[in-house]
Amino acid sequence: MDHIQIPVRVLEERLSPGAKVLFGYVYTLSDGQGRLEETTQGDMARACGMTRGAVSRALSELVAASLLKMTRLPSDFLDRKPFSYVVERMVADETIVQEPNTRKNGQIPLRDIVDAYNVAAAKNGMAEAKKLTKKRKGSAKRLYETLGKDMDSVTGFFGWLAESDFYGGANDRGWKANFDYVCEERVVLRYLEKGTHAKPDSFASTYTEKERLAKILEDARRQVQNYTSRCAADGKHPKHDIPGFWKNITDFLIRENAMSILPQLKQYVGDYWRTIDEP
Repeated sequence: MDHIQIPVRVLEERLSPGAKVLFGYVYTLSDGQGRLEETTQGDMARACGMTRGAVSRALSELVAASLLKMTRLPSDFLDRKPFSYVVERMVADETIVQEPNTRKNGQIPLRDIVDAYNVAAAKNGMAEAKKLTKKRKGSAKRLYETLGKDMDSVTGFFGWLAESDFYGGANDRGWKANFDYVCEERVVLRYLEKGTHAKPDSFASTYTEKERLAKILEDARRQVQNYTSRCAADGKHPKHDIPGFWKNITDFLIRENAMSILPQLKQYVGDYWRTIDEP
């Protein structure tokens, strides 16, 4: 679908991202009486880029919230698909709607990409992307371009990741993947080069804790260098705001579940800033 319409009332409900997307699909395609005739959970899964299990859970949420009513059709006609339903939306047409997938030609659908990720995250427990930060905009842009500037491919990629509970914390350290991690080039390339038949778990098992922490340490060192350069440009010594500096670094390590590398980073900062103090 080029776009979906989600009523404000539904957006404000305490529903999973997948349930909101699924309701938007029904809302957009339903007829004047609010009915979506003869559809299957498979149809809805393909249209929304979700698994059938995710669709089933989302439908249960929406029915429990009295937003949808489902009636199973008898399979007594040869031309009818088995397990077909009539889906009725219980929200009036007058409801103000938003169109999250509408965008200008050539504009990268950043919000759509993050929403598609959150649908996958809701299924397997990956960390939800709550804010569209500058870093995430860059990650989303690279992902979109790598996948041929096609939202269906982006949705398929996130759906592939959602098949793995490993990324949702089912591992020996309770680590959960986040938006920035799954957009990394090596993750996307495995999807493209190995094909959708390659399970995400088989890739994740090769990504050791040592490698993960080494990458985070590298990122943290780069942050130290960038901070130091900004201070130099402003004519300030990097030690002018020690509490603020370490708070930002510590917050970053906590988000990445990598506080164990703090001693190494402190050693690096001390050595690096010592070169500034030297004549």
